[in-house]
Amino acid sequence: MLPIGRRSWGGVMARLDVERVSKHFGGVYALRDVSLHCESGEIVGLIGPNGAGKTTLLNVVSAALPVDQGSVTLDGKRLDGTGPRNCALMGIGRTFQNIRLFGRLTVRQNIDVAYSTALAHRRARLKDTTVDGLLEFMSLSAAQHRRARELPYGQQRRLEIARALALAPDFLLLDEPAAGMNEAESERLIGSIRAVRDRSGCGIIVIDHDLRFIMTVCERIHVMHMGELIAHGPPEIVQKDPRVIEVYIGGRGRAKDRTRKEASNAEALAAH
Repeated sequence: MLPIGRRSWGGVMARLDVERVSKHFGGVYALRDVSLHCESGEIVGLIGPNGAGKTTLLNVVSAALPVDQGSVTLDGKRLDGTGPRNCALMGIGRTFQNIRLFGRLTVRQNIDVAYSTALAHRRARLKDTTVDGLLEFMSLSAAQHRRARELPYGQQRRLEIARALALAPDFLLLDEPAAGMNEAESERLIGSIRAVRDRSGCGIIVIDHDLRFIMTVCERIHVMHMGELIAHGPPEIVQKDPRVIEVYIGGRGRAKDRTRKEASNAEALAAH
C-alpha cells in the first residue's frame, strides 16, 4: 500500500525551488530568469508553445542539464550540478516526453529496477510501499509479466509513472503524460495523477500541450514563452491573462488555419 494524505514520503513536507534560472545554448537563451516553486501535495502545471523552454526547465530541475545562472534546490539543498542519478536519489522522479522504458524487461522488472534503488538509498521514504502495491495502484497487475514494449501506449505511460514512484520521490516531474492519448485516456490519467498526489503526498510538476487537461488537473499554472515566464497563478486567473491569450490565440493566425489542438486550446481558454 501507499501512504495516504497530502504529505511527502515519510510524512515530511518538502519544497522545490527554482530561483532565477537561465540556460543558453550558444547565443540562444532557452531559459531566461525563470523562477517557480512547488510544495508537497501540489500539482503545478507548466505550459507554453513548442520551443518555450518547458522540457529544458525539467531537464535543469532533474540535473540532466547544468544551469548557467540561478539555482535549483530541494529544501535548501542544491540539485543543480548533482547529475541525474544523484538528483533522483535526493528525491526527484520524472517521466519523459518520449517514453523511456526498458522495453525488453517485463512491467514488474521495470518497477523492480527503481524499487531496488530506493531500498538501497531511500528506504525510510518507502514506508509500506511495495512493487505489488504500485502495480495495483497504477492498474498494471494483470500486465506485470508482459514486456514493456508490448503494452498499449496508455499503459506504457502509467508504467513510467509507476517506475518513477518506485523511487519514492518527493517531487514528480511529468513531461507530456497525456501526449497521444484520446479523451477517455486523458480523463483516466487525470484521476491517476490526483491519486498519486493524494496517496503519496509528493509534489507534481506537469507539462502538457492539452490545456483542458492542464486546467483540470493543476491547481497553479506557469506559462512560458520564448524561455521566459509570462504568467502564473490559478487556472481561472491564467486563462484570462492577455499575454496568455495572445500566445495561444492572437499569434496563431485565423481560426481556420489552426491545428485541431490549437483550436481545442483556444476553446479551453474561453471555457474555463
